Amino acid sequence: MDKHLVLLSFFLSYVLLSLNSCNQQQVRQENPYNFPTQVKVAGDLADRMQLTERRLAGHPFSLRLVTEDIARREDYQRRFEEYEGDVSGRTLGAWSYLSRLTGQRPAKLDSLAEQILSYQTPEGYFGVNQQPEGWDYWGRQIFGHGRLLVGLVEYYRLSHDDRFLQAAKKLGDYLAAGIPGWTTAHQGNPWDENRDPTDFRSQFIKTHYTSVMEGLVLLYEISGEEKYLEAARTVVPLLPEFGVYHSHSYMNTLVGIAKLYLHTGVERDRNLLTDIYWQDIKAQVDQPDGGTCEYFPVNRRTEGCSVTDWLRLNLHMWAVTGEGRYMDEAENIWWNALNFHQTHNGAFGHSVMNARGYEAPYSESWWCCTMHGMFAHAALLKFSAAGAAKHLWVNLYAPLESKVTAAGVPVEIRMHTDYPAEGNISITVFPEHQTEFVLRLRVPEWAQSTYQVQVNGDEIEPEMTRGYAVVRRVWKPGDQVSLRLPIELRVEDGRGNTLSDDERFYDVFTSATIHRGPMLLASDLHYNDALPDTLYLTPEAAVDARPEVQSDHFRYPENHVQLPAWINGRRASVTLVPMAEQTGYGEWADELPTFRRNGEEPIQRVPVRIKFTVKRVGDSIRLPARIAHPGGIPMGRIERP
Repeated sequence: MDKHLVLLSFFLSYVLLSLNSCNQQQVRQENPYNFPTQVKVAGDLADRMQLTERRLAGHPFSLRLVTEDIARREDYQRRFEEYEGDVSGRTLGAWSYLSRLTGQRPAKLDSLAEQILSYQTPEGYFGVNQQPEGWDYWGRQIFGHGRLLVGLVEYYRLSHDDRFLQAAKKLGDYLAAGIPGWTTAHQGNPWDENRDPTDFRSQFIKTHYTSVMEGLVLLYEISGEEKYLEAARTVVPLLPEFGVYHSHSYMNTLVGIAKLYLHTGVERDRNLLTDIYWQDIKAQVDQPDGGTCEYFPVNRRTEGCSVTDWLRLNLHMWAVTGEGRYMDEAENIWWNALNFHQTHNGAFGHSVMNARGYEAPYSESWWCCTMHGMFAHAALLKFSAAGAAKHLWVNLYAPLESKVTAAGVPVEIRMHTDYPAEGNISITVFPEHQTEFVLRLRVPEWAQSTYQVQVNGDEIEPEMTRGYAVVRRVWKPGDQVSLRLPIELRVEDGRGNTLSDDERFYDVFTSATIHRGPMLLASDLHYNDALPDTLYLTPEAAVDARPEVQSDHFRYPENHVQLPAWINGRRASVTLVPMAEQTGYGEWADELPTFRRNGEEPIQRVPVRIKFTVKRVGDSIRLPARIAHPGGIPMGRIERP
């Protein structure tokens, strides 16, 4: 069949489906939240953002390499160009998203946007029409086009250039018109009842299709055209039950469903999200650092894109439910899994898990994870605070300034903090004029028994609701709120229960993780000569072990602790450091040596152990009062009899 007839057939099917769905009663609601603008951020997050921007601005990310997935030049090929719009769309979207929040625009962003626009076909798609090549290559094209649609929307939000709105609508129409054909256009497609249920490729590709939901909902937000929301709604039933799927595209779809719910309020969609979140992902996949595998439900390899989408899903679950526990999880992912997956050259990529932590090999994924990691940074800034009606939420803590509207009034927020090195957080609010609203300060679950709040120097006892300390008052410009969170050593079992004060924990070997505030502590071979088998906890076991660091890049000496351990059958001591420090290990690197199957030759990091066998005992095991590194007794060194 002629390709134009195929497109016409799909478009007519989509129009009929949209008309039918419009007859069904739907509750339309506007997204209840407004998010920060004019964000200025400092500290660790700012350094990490700049590092990734630096990576994307230099070699090998030339405009030629970035746009090849839509240019499809005959004389130039690169890996994964059949995922049309994936690299180009992610780069455009991440840069635009971050630039809109911070007001800092990369030099080549506009050039990239203009090049992308030039490759759109009259039919709306970019590159080469891969639909006739079968469901596999069509699915790759649709996945990449879904990322490109997000990129076009984000650039329009930044530039307000109507050409990009029109380009996004043309692409959205193309994608929406094709939805009915996903299950009918090709024999043996992923939804075909006669397909082989063990065919991994069809399982893998299925959520490539459904991940376009996010872009369709975003397109509705900038265009106001209901047909895009309706198209997204028709995708929801096509999401497969939890199983062997690409975790990145599966969670990308869930983010799209969350965005859809914020506009429709369909309870079935909210229930679907909640069920998958708790019964599937948290129950079967969840890691103590917030990391997740590349393929659900079990896979040794991690993926930076999946870590980003797990972070984004938790941020959106907060928006859906208002529950602080999702922000707690987002914070855990941010400080641990996300930061761990950022390498010393600013990139993000793949690591390898084992039963107790991570192994040494790591591969940069220049074709997806690095750009998506920047998307994670932008999402953290966006969700750091939120306003709605007469409420102002402060969700994430970092040294930053932003503006949010609460009770219809612009409110400037200035936050100063050394968190998570220490737990002192100072927030000064500047409403445009004296205004009454409810300030909601997130208090992590691990801090809810001992946190403190002051307003203008006076200590108060706020009500705790859904993970937030609630302060109701008439606010005036310059009012200052001080939040004190206890940054202490914390031992948790595999379900997140704190064990340190549990009498049942005495003289029992238990699998556990060690935390200090939001940071997960790990042992590695950077500060230790060997990895411990067992850690022993005594009443005075944990002491400071602050090394003399040679660089300020992503080192957190305030969070270093030393514990007694058992290594190879002998008593020893071990230094535990935040796993996020892995970013600072290694020299700066801009070169990408090869484009092999897993990117360049794997980056050799040091192995990291995050799960330990621990035992709480009396005072029989003692440590030296303090050990500095380098010098003194090396950590992890076995004490010889």
